[in-house]
Amino acid sequence: ADAYVVVWSSAGDLLDVQELCAKEPGKPVVLFNLRLDALRGELGLPGSPKRTLQHRFLAFARPAYLFVSRAYSASLVRPPYVLSFAGALFRAYPESYQTLLDTGAGTYRRVGASPARPALSEFKEALVGGLADTGRVDAGSLLTKSAPALTWFERDAKRQDQSRSWRS
Repeated sequence: ADAYVVVWSSAGDLLDVQELCAKEPGKPVVLFNLRLDALRGELGLPGSPKRTLQHRFLAFARPAYLFVSRAYSASLVRPPYVLSFAGALFRAYPESYQTLLDTGAGTYRRVGASPARPALSEFKEALVGGLADTGRVDAGSLLTKSAPALTWFERDAKRQDQSRSWRS
């Protein structure tokens, strides 16, 4: 084969993909999965591969197309007291990562862009900024600002990732 396209649905399958890449170095391997972040989150759990799989293998996976939607809520000091909002992190390689605010009726408004993949906390902060720009909320009405929260694979505190490709 000139290239491989791999579709999978569990963290355990990632070991097989790593083995395929080792057996066929230099051949393109397209990983098609809409849940790769969820699978990264499962690494290290009982019955799943160790977290080192992120550092030595998944860190090399460069996102070519990404559309991850998230829904949030913010506490306000005045009515309506709770504001629900949603957005998506979008990327079509080689373009930058775009933070898109859901404006309703299936439409999105770009509120940020970055050449590197933002952490989920940075993504949420950009969405809140977009809410302020649209007039749906002003910064003074937010009850609290969330402390930046990073997933273990976003944090990589010990700099164990052998590549930064997954962020670029």
